[in-house]
Amino acid sequence: MYNGLIMIRLKEQQQHTIKQFAWEIFDSSKVMIFGSRADMAQKGGDIDIYIQTDKKEDIAL
Repeated sequence: MYNGLIMIRLKEQQQHTIKQFAWEIFDSSKVMIFGSRADMAQKGGDIDIYIQTDKKEDIAL
């Protein structure tokens, strides 16, 4: 863990941006990155994001 963030293949600023949007849109502080970006031995790949929220209403983005 580095500066409160788990080591994944995203820059620190990218991690902060994802968490900020999750908080603003979903009112959630539980954000998980999984898949190839969570594997330090992999290269490339998309960003798989899991956001847990207690919001009940639909959210249109």
